[in-house]
Amino acid sequence: MESHSLLLSIAVLFLMVTVLVTTQPNITGFVPTTTHSQTLDLVSSETKRYSLTPSFGKLHLASFAVSGNVAGSGLVNIYLTDGEQKLLVYTNKRKVKSNLAQITGYVPADLIISPGESLNETDTLPSGYTTQSGTFTSVCIETCVLGQQFLKKDKIFLEVIIEEPATVHITEMAFSTLDE
Repeated sequence: MESHSLLLSIAVLFLMVTVLVTTQPNITGFVPTTTHSQTLDLVSSETKRYSLTPSFGKLHLASFAVSGNVAGSGLVNIYLTDGEQKLLVYTNKRKVKSNLAQITGYVPADLIISPGESLNETDTLPSGYTTQSGTFTSVCIETCVLGQQFLKKDKIFLEVIIEEPATVHITEMAFSTLDE
């Protein structure tokens, strides 16, 4: 009886391996994406909204990150929004006495960036926080993995909210799109 169980187990294992090798299935949950990088030269010392429109049809955005630098001691927050939901991409806000640095792979593609319109919006620095100037690279605080809300959009927005005195220079954006 024991030999029959062993033989059956080996036969089932052999069958499973054979099926896996011959069919070459995709990994469950794998979503194919293409990562893009675009060099920018956006400089702002006031609160603005930039319109991002794809040059390649509808935008199926899966992730979004920015790089650049901040000069000055004012608060800078950068958001990605579809006009309804707003997600934080970058902030120079840090807890007082915190040495924790921000946790941070491209195919060329273009998002058409329309000049920014001024916004009458402010963010305030909470108690116990300070601002940090300097360079930031591939930051995506709430936009590393985007949900369904940023799929199949004709246009999205990049909102730069600045509490003076500060200037932000966005030098690059990296984003991934779902492959169809």
